Amino acid sequence: FPVTIQLALDSPLELMRVYNNIGDVLYEQGKYREALKYTLRYAKIAEETGDKKFRQRSLKDLSKLYAALGDWKTAYDYRVQYDELRWEMLNEQRAEDFERKEALFTDGRKQREIDRQNHGLAQAKTRTWALIGGALALALLVLLLFNRNRIRKRANRDLAIKNTQIEQERERADALLRNILPEKTAAELKINNAVKPQRYESVTVLFYRDWE
Repeated sequence: FPVTIQLALDSPLELMRVYNNIGDVLYEQGKYREALKYTLRYAKIAEETGDKKFRQRSLKDLSKLYAALGDWKTAYDYRVQYDELRWEMLNEQRAEDFERKEALFTDGRKQREIDRQNHGLAQAKTRTWALIGGALALALLVLLLFNRNRIRKRANRDLAIKNTQIEQERERADALLRNILPEKTAAELKINNAVKPQRYESVTVLFYRDWE
């Protein structure tokens, strides 16, 4: 079905891709002779259209298939053709790369001349922005330090107020203990958080009532 579609579209490139994919699938399934049929088809199209990429791929696939079929001589011949085409394509690529690099070098030389002329202006802009950035960073640092000191002072002031309130409450508690307990007992209770019981042979309890 895919082959029929590609034939209707009359697209050699897509047809080669279809044949190549079918051949790969058949090879993985171990159907080497059927795979060889489709590989030869796209190899023929590649040779007729001058597509070196698919030509190189077909030579490699053919070498692999003939080796799988036990035809080592044919497999070797296709491998030699593959290597020769591979080196040819590499040399062409190197030549193209050299031409491209030479063109880039020429363009780069022109660009360097332009950059040299604009270098002074670029440096001035860089220094200006550096100074602006440094000033902003310094201003931000000063603001952060000022805000930190303000927060610290407020925290210290709140802590001092709380300490004063705690001390006042402690004094009130001590006074209350001294009013309801003997001084010695209150002091022992504050130190040990408990009081040892004491025995007295006799005691007198005095009740006081305010008639006013």
